[in-house]
Amino acid sequence: MNKGYANAIFMAGILLAAACQKEKTTYAEPPAPVVSAPSTAPPANPGPVPRATSRASDGKPNAGFVMDPREEKKATDAAHAWLRLIDSEKYAESWTGAASYFKSRVDEATWSKQIQAVRGPLGALNSRKFKAEQYTTSAPGAPDGHYLILQFATSFANKANAVETVTPMLDADGQWRVSGYFIR
Repeated sequence: MNKGYANAIFMAGILLAAACQKEKTTYAEPPAPVVSAPSTAPPANPGPVPRATSRASDGKPNAGFVMDPREEKKATDAAHAWLRLIDSEKYAESWTGAASYFKSRVDEATWSKQIQAVRGPLGALNSRKFKAEQYTTSAPGAPDGHYLILQFATSFANKANAVETVTPMLDADGQWRVSGYFIR
């Protein structure tokens, strides 16, 4: 990807995932797990619950924490649904379905224009395979919250080897929505 496309993503307000990207993918040290008093009954809406490790596509643990499997599924489902909108060029709908933080950083018209400039030249999606994930409660340039940073090895018609980073966050209403997107 040329620098113009990378700048377009940054200027579009997709700061979260872009801020986590460097020449080599690195993330800040994981936060300490939240410790709460033990309960005999599970809460009605458990929310993210840290565990000891995150995972990569090879099943090996990464440093960090992931959330309760039910919340992890909700977050990954939200990411996949959002990516389907992007893949089918429904950019305005992707903005509407994005996290409130995302929408506060970029308006719909700017987002649609910028994502078209980035995704259009790549062509149609050929394949997308899970690569890695990391749960975090803080991200550079973003408010504290619950984030799941997902990476996919992706192939497009005009770019055979790309890495997509999609970051759903737990929005104020308790729903997981995408707050960051980056293609490398």
